[in-house]
Amino acid sequence: AGAARNRTGKRSYRQRTTAAQPFAGSCSRRRADPAAQSSQRWHQQAQLTAAPRIKAMLRSLALLLRRPATRPQIRTATKKAGGSSKNGRTSPGQRLGVKRFGGQKVNAGEILVRQRGTRYVAGDQVGRGRDDTLYALAAGVVEFAKQGKRVGAAGKWIRRQHVSVR
Repeated sequence: AGAARNRTGKRSYRQRTTAAQPFAGSCSRRRADPAAQSSQRWHQQAQLTAAPRIKAMLRSLALLLRRPATRPQIRTATKKAGGSSKNGRTSPGQRLGVKRFGGQKVNAGEILVRQRGTRYVAGDQVGRGRDDTLYALAAGVVEFAKQGKRVGAAGKWIRRQHVSVR
C-alpha cells in the first residue's frame, strides 16, 4: 500500500518532488487546482532560468563597484613640437675663385678663374666659357693686371682685372 519504488528500492524523482495525493473520500485536504499547479510550475521554471542571468549581472555590478574610478589617460608629448622650416635646404658650394695665380706656369686648356659675372676679364691667349670661366688658350705663365675705366652716364669708375697668359 506504499508508493511504487524502482529496482534500487527508492522512490523516483517525480514521486519525491510532487505533493502526495489526498486520500479518496477524505475532506481534510482539498484537491489542488490544475491551472494553479501549471502556473506555479511556470514561475518555478522562470526562476530557475533567470537565476544564472541575475547572478551574472550582480557579479558584474560588484566588479564595477569594487574598481576605483579611473580618469581617462591623456598622452603627453615626449618631444617638443618642431615646426616646419622653409629654408632648411642647402646646396654644396660652387668652388668659385682663382685656380691659377700670377707667375704660375699653365698648359693650354687649364682653368684659370671660375666666376659668376665678369669680375676678371679675359686678356691675351685667354678664353671665356659660357659660365664666364677663364681658361688658357696656350701654354705659358699667368699674368694679372688691374685696369680701370669709366662706365655709364654717371661715369662710375670700374676696376677690372685682366688675366692673360705670356
